[in-house]
Amino acid sequence: VTVVDGIPVTTVARTICDLAAVLGRRPLERVLEQAHRSELLDLGAVWRVIERHPSRRGLKVLRALIGDYAPPPFTRSEFERRFLKLASDAGLPKPLVNQRVAGCEVDVFWPQWRLVVELDGRAYHSDPRAFETDPVRDARLQRARCRVLRVTWRRLTRQPRALLSDIRALAALATEP
Repeated sequence: VTVVDGIPVTTVARTICDLAAVLGRRPLERVLEQAHRSELLDLGAVWRVIERHPSRRGLKVLRALIGDYAPPPFTRSEFERRFLKLASDAGLPKPLVNQRVAGCEVDVFWPQWRLVVELDGRAYHSDPRAFETDPVRDARLQRARCRVLRVTWRRLTRQPRALLSDIRALAALATEP
């Protein structure tokens, strides 16, 4: 809930999650399309509401819709662009990029699989602080039931098939009962 002109109202993200409990798939899809056209759709905010209320009615359909409903992601580096191209060329669903998950900003996230991919370039992950904080972040994400896969530039460029195999295997684990 937020306040607009002194009146308490629900956020767009919360309203979408509330509507997921009472609307069918097609009307909910239209709500998402309208929010996007109105420039009010913040997929990251919707995912955060889902994380806070994971057992609410209708969220399975909403997760599927927003998992596929994503505009081209904002990327910060050539590393991210290359990874996203590899994933797209391999036919993987579009992930969320540079989103907050369990209070951590992650590089790549497939919410339907609870899979986080961290792209570890030397510029950001070789200093002593990252050496100490990266494992703490991984533990926090794992406590939120996310799997974390760390990927280096070398692995992306020299072992793309093995990397894709790992991603698919982790995705399969997420869909097992």
